[in-house]
Amino acid sequence: MTIGNGNTNSIGGSILGSQNSEIYTVANTIATGDANSNGLNSTGLVSAAVDFANTGVKALEYSGTIDYTLLDVKA
Repeated sequence: MTIGNGNTNSIGGSILGSQNSEIYTVANTIATGDANSNGLNSTGLVSAAVDFANTGVKALEYSGTIDYTLLDVKA
């Protein structure tokens, strides 16, 4: 999953995204906010890709679900 950096909000806060983060088998941080990222924030472009490395996977239509949790982490 890739999350682009967000726009600065009205009080100077922003969200920093991460590139090419593995989220399938491990928990991973994909975006972080700074001290002023209170209120309404948005990320940049978000994309997710699935790589089926096994050549035995049949060419059909697949779907999945991405669950996320917002954490209030005190520095």
